[in-house]
Amino acid sequence: MRFIWRITVSCVFIALLMPGAGALSVHLISGSAEYDSEPSLRALQRTLEDDYEDIVVTASWGEDAGDHLHGICALAEADLVVIFTRRMELPEEQLEYILGHFEAEKPAIGIRTSSHAFQGYLEMDEEIFGGDYSGHGDDELTEVTIVEGAEDHSILDGVDPWTRPGKIYHNPELGPETTTLLWGVGQDSGIEEPLAWTNYYGEEGRAFYTSMGMPADFENENFRNMLFNAIEWTTGQTLTPVETQD
Repeated sequence: MRFIWRITVSCVFIALLMPGAGALSVHLISGSAEYDSEPSLRALQRTLEDDYEDIVVTASWGEDAGDHLHGICALAEADLVVIFTRRMELPEEQLEYILGHFEAEKPAIGIRTSSHAFQGYLEMDEEIFGGDYSGHGDDELTEVTIVEGAEDHSILDGVDPWTRPGKIYHNPELGPETTTLLWGVGQDSGIEEPLAWTNYYGEEGRAFYTSMGMPADFENENFRNMLFNAIEWTTGQTLTPVETQD
């Protein structure tokens, strides 16, 4: 009973923080230890809150393969969910918030291990993000290139080819509603795999996924530009920078 009371109080408090009409609400879900998801998403939260107008960010900070997401109830009121977790085993009552977001066909962004984010819903990779996660290669430098024909996609505005470290995720067969934006080639292995793509799910749902997401990726301007552009593309809302005083 005490646990239920804590959840109720937390949800009521979070509801008071939710944005008014016209504002964009983003909910971050973290729980990927190997790739330091929490520091990266906390930095993303600070940037969204400090540098842009009419945006409210809530978050659930979980543990890698953990079984609890504090504050997940805020997802019920969020416009967009950003997921960066790994093999969490959530209780049914918490997983229902995530499933409810997708049943409403709300926007979603998946980062790196979100291809296997929740053990109770591994189908999310295919059904929401259009992915086909099938393991990964060894650590190596990867040449990130823009897919021919995707140069004018809004998510790639301000994004140039670059070189990144890390294991390449294998996704041999993407879904029929996906559009591949970035391609990666391993400098040592010669492995070629898609690194970022969009997907449509349901009737109107928009999703974006990238298999990148190491701390070094978040430090790269091209990667950050891609994420902010993906927020705009999935939600259909333009991020308005805060006006600075001279």
